[in-house]
Amino acid sequence: MNTSVAGQTTAKSDPRKGRRLRRGGVLMVVATAMILAGCSSGSSAKPTGSTGNTTNTTAQQIASKYINTPLSPEQGLTAIESVLGPYKPVSGDTVRGIHGKVITLSGVADESASGTKLSPGVCDGAAARIAAANRAGGVDGYTFNYVGCKDSGDNPTTQLQDVQTAVQQQGAFAMVPLESITGEDNLSSFIEGQHVPSFGGGANPAFCGWNTTAFAFSVTWATSCATNPLPGGVESQDDNFLQVYLKAAHVKASDAKIAIVASQDAGFQGTAKFLPAVAEQMGMHVVYYGAPIPAASAPALSDYAPLAEQLLHTGANVIFPYASSPLDSVDLMTALKSIGYKGQVINLYAIQALLQVPSIATALDGAITPQDNGASVFPSKQMNTITADLKAIHSPYTAADAGVFGGYGSADMFLNALSKVQGPLTAEKLANVMNKGYTYPGFGNAVCSSEWPVAHVMLDPCSAGVIVDAASKSFTPAVNLDYSIGHLYLEPASAAR
Repeated sequence: MNTSVAGQTTAKSDPRKGRRLRRGGVLMVVATAMILAGCSSGSSAKPTGSTGNTTNTTAQQIASKYINTPLSPEQGLTAIESVLGPYKPVSGDTVRGIHGKVITLSGVADESASGTKLSPGVCDGAAARIAAANRAGGVDGYTFNYVGCKDSGDNPTTQLQDVQTAVQQQGAFAMVPLESITGEDNLSSFIEGQHVPSFGGGANPAFCGWNTTAFAFSVTWATSCATNPLPGGVESQDDNFLQVYLKAAHVKASDAKIAIVASQDAGFQGTAKFLPAVAEQMGMHVVYYGAPIPAASAPALSDYAPLAEQLLHTGANVIFPYASSPLDSVDLMTALKSIGYKGQVINLYAIQALLQVPSIATALDGAITPQDNGASVFPSKQMNTITADLKAIHSPYTAADAGVFGGYGSADMFLNALSKVQGPLTAEKLANVMNKGYTYPGFGNAVCSSEWPVAHVMLDPCSAGVIVDAASKSFTPAVNLDYSIGHLYLEPASAAR
């Protein structure tokens, strides 16, 4: 799911098909079974060393220390390393794509699907940042030959073929970006087997795993690990979006009576079922939880009136439609407002184009909309820099377009990590710098910071928030990007609703 402001989705195009799933609000941490099971696929060239031997008993003992306690990423990293050990270095001397002091780079991104722009500007965002680095003289004497970025169209087979072409025929040293919504196991095998540093968006198992994923780095942390369970009957969740709501609405948790309305998609329902427990631990009152909204692959509800009536009678003063399609949220809010609902709404989708339809803008008016990256409605030096860099390459996109931050941030993280490599560059040196304890500082209020190697297996506590304004058909500022607004919660499986 892409929650960045000003996505290019048209109001007549239902984003159910080819949609981008948000990370699911789940922080993967503490003795994670998905790490041991291999959230990413296997690889013919894995990092030196094993993943360790974590038993469910050990996992339960570790997890029990943190149940019902808000955690920071640092605490999560400590817990992971205490069970799984440190990240193992990789060996080799891969110099593919390095010609003297010129590095060849390429990019592949699921920028669109079925004719709908999912992440408009992701390729241009990366190209703009790399071009800016070249104009500034490069990094540590290296400049960059950027051979382009292909739109793989949300097709896993096409994406793998495009990455293989970039590496094997164009000689790319690294993929910047590798923006992947879905993927096949062979993508991870190829990246790890060929030692291809890849920086991008991690809605793909290729970005996930402790000591199984050495070369893929997601600017959005371990997005694709969001639905994997922890061992010992423990699962984890974060409270980012609920914290954004409280801050934007200026309300106390104890005053919130929340109704959480999920869709039946596995990822959405799997995450949402733990939101009630987290909300209650924050001090909120959960008056409703259910998953009555059909999955993206199923026909939409023909009538939201019965559900709206049910929610109205719960006494909820905030409703959180955790739906896989923005149009489901719109239909639900239209029905609620038609029968007099006056409370607040947490909206997952900040799609500017939808607000140009008066009925949709009216339905979502006042909705608090959290998002994973920054919001261009908060002017800053960094926002201006991104827009200027896009103009310099004659891009039609601006910092307001949905995919720009992901592409720009991926390239910025690559360049920053490159500056930390000592001596002659190899792919292995770059990977080891990242996995030894690298911190990407982020890019102002546009792109979140990230901590490595823990970002291979957990999600970030970083979010921003905007509010829908129907009168101006736009989003207004609510919460500027906050790198640590959220917390991690561990939940026993029995806490699921």
